[in-house]
Amino acid sequence: MRIQTLYEFLVLSEKLNFTETAKGFFLSQSVLSDHITKLEKELSAKLFIRDRHSVRLTEEGHIFKEGAAKIVADYEGALEQLD
Repeated sequence: MRIQTLYEFLVLSEKLNFTETAKGFFLSQSVLSDHITKLEKELSAKLFIRDRHSVRLTEEGHIFKEGAAKIVADYEGALEQLD
C-alpha cells in the first residue's frame, strides 16, 4: 500500500466523486478507479458502493477511513520532525 493511495482514498471519501478527486491528483478517472480497486483487493474489503449516479462509503470504508486518517497524520507528523 502506498501513502499516495491513502491520500487518494481519503479525498475520495470526502468528495464522493471520482472525476473531481482524480483531477485534484492530476490523474484520469480510470487510473484513480484502478488505484481504489487495487486497494480494495489488497484489503479484501469493498470500501465504496459505486453506481452510475453516486459513490458512497461502505461500513468497511468508514472504518478504514479512520485508520487511514491516522496513518496519514502519523506520516505527516514524522515528516515535520525532519524539518
